[in-house]
Amino acid sequence: MLRVYHQKGRQLVPSDLEIASESPPPASNGALWLDLINPARQEAQYVERVLGVSVPTREEAQDIEISARLLAYHTTTTKTDKGPSKDAAVWVKDMTQDVTALSDHATYLSNKTSFLLDATLGLINLEQNQIIKIFSIAAVVLLPPTLVATIYGMNFKGMPELEWSFGYPWALSLIVITALVPFLWFRRKGWL
Repeated sequence: MLRVYHQKGRQLVPSDLEIASESPPPASNGALWLDLINPARQEAQYVERVLGVSVPTREEAQDIEISARLLAYHTTTTKTDKGPSKDAAVWVKDMTQDVTALSDHATYLSNKTSFLLDATLGLINLEQNQIIKIFSIAAVVLLPPTLVATIYGMNFKGMPELEWSFGYPWALSLIVITALVPFLWFRRKGWL
């Protein structure tokens, strides 16, 4: 079966064309595109017969590649009395294989370097996260005692704890308790 595309509105619609000796030309039924990616030999012969064009084989299509063109150019530019130099053709083919191998190796090394860079940056990120976590915990643990110390450090006359005989021990114990409670809570959570 040959896949044929017809125009329907603004779209290409695929249909299958059965190949037989009496099959009409694809252009007679409005075909705009023929799918010849992997044609069977019978399909290629049908297209050659109906359209009058030569359908290249997979091997012939590979000759269109840049390396094959370089090989053809080099062999035609280094002619001897008896035709193209076989040594030059072999040399160009070997060089093409070497360049391809080196290109593949360079790609491998580039990918490996990128992986190692990503892994290193990931480890640095983890370490920085641990440091920031410790700073955050220290800020939370030290904030309440700092607040208590600043309040009792204002020395206003209307503060009842200033005249009280246990005012100083009360303020110190409040500072210690407000520091220990977050510390113990973080320890119990396993963050320290």
